[in-house]
Amino acid sequence: MRRSGTSREGFTLIEVVFALLILTVGILAVASLSATSIWQTRRGDDLTNAALAAARVLDRASVMPYDSLTVGSYVDTVSYGPANYIVVWTVVDMTDSLVTGDGELKRVLALSGGGLTQTNAEAYELFIFKPGN
Repeated sequence: MRRSGTSREGFTLIEVVFALLILTVGILAVASLSATSIWQTRRGDDLTNAALAAARVLDRASVMPYDSLTVGSYVDTVSYGPANYIVVWTVVDMTDSLVTGDGELKRVLALSGGGLTQTNAEAYELFIFKPGN
């Protein structure tokens, strides 16, 4: 006996086109996410290295004798890997802002940025106190 009508075996061309379209949209979404992830990772590396560059400058300032920290602005370039980071640091005398008149206070403000993604400057500060006699 033979059945009347058409038997449906396999996929139609329209079903295959829609399946490929959905697959393509999914692959493009994953590719876009991967590119964003790579860029964010590089930016995170630059922020970390900029912080390390500022920490290096602030560490150097913290071990200097108090009187050798002269008031003014200075620029250093610090290299980490393939990138350079610019650290602009400023020494300000804050002795007048002390509540008690016993001692001296200097503030070191470091702005650090640069790198491969040209990260905006981040601010870091250090206060150095010299007790009075």
